[in-house]
Amino acid sequence: MYLIHEKSQAVDILKMYITEVERQLDRNVKIVRSDRGDEYYGKYDKSGQNPGPFAKFLEKKGIRAQYTMPGTP
Repeated sequence: MYLIHEKSQAVDILKMYITEVERQLDRNVKIVRSDRGDEYYGKYDKSGQNPGPFAKFLEKKGIRAQYTMPGTP
């Protein structure tokens, strides 16, 4: 469990978590599931979907993102 004070810390905590899991289990993380909140998914504007830092990090690492509806437990 990681405690964060702001949602903007989510990417940094995710990086730490993925590093820890991959080292302990000697396996790669393949999928991360989260809600479709702006801090994870990104923002939509007139030019289309602009991925946020969370989505960009997953893409860079080759990790597949699965999104649920916002507010889904």
